Formats: sequence, C-alpha cells, structure tokens
Amino acid sequence: MKVAAVQFVSGGDIAENLARAKELISTAAGQGAQLIVLPEATAQSFASGRLDVNAQELDGDFATQLKTHAEELGVTVVAGMFRPADSVDKDGKSINRVYNTALITGPGVHLGYNKIHTYDAFNYRESDTV
Repeated sequence: MKVAAVQFVSGGDIAENLARAKELISTAAGQGAQLIVLPEATAQSFASGRLDVNAQELDGDFATQLKTHAEELGVTVVAGMFRPADSVDKDGKSINRVYNTALITGPGVHLGYNKIHTYDAFNYRESDTV
C-alpha cells in the first residue's frame, strides 16, 4: 500500500482549506497513494480564532465533501477537523469547547477519532478550549 503524508498550512477559512486539501488528495491519489494523511487542524488552523464557531460534525460540509472526494478517487483520507464538544465555565465565562478529531473517510469508512491528550505545557492550555 502506498501512503502519502501531505503537509500544508491551513488558515481560518474552511472552504479554502477544503479546496486545498482536495487538490492535494487528488495529486497524491494520482501518484498512486491509497492512504492519504493530512495534518491535524486541516479544516481550520489553531491560530485562526475561535474553533467552536466553525466546528462541524461528521455529517457537516467539510467531512462529507472529503468523503465524497475520497470515494470518487477510491482512496482513504485522514484529516484533522474540529467538532462541537461541551461548554465549561472558566473564570466567569462560558467556553464552548471542541473535539480535535481525526476524520478517517473513504470507500466504506467514515469515522472520527477524538484526540484524548491535549497539549497543556509552556503556558499554553489546549484543554481550556479542546
């Protein structure tokens, strides 16, 4: 099995990130890759603002478009996305947290795996929002 590890820098626009991901998936599939792995936070970069505003479920536009694209190409794709999680109170504010999800999709598969170890180190607390 040929595997492609695809790297690119996502931004804050999910539609732009989706278009770029699909382009890179097509290129990798065209070169014979059957499993194509994209970065964590493919749908939206961590640095692009509030993740909860654009978080989508597995039946949302981002995941379903990747599923359709992967099925058309006959490949399996792994891509990072954010899904709505819960709300917590922190310092008097309600924070809508998200799941950091690895989408696994393609012919016969459409699943998500939620990251369970958040990055809480060096004055950064991912667990506050993820």
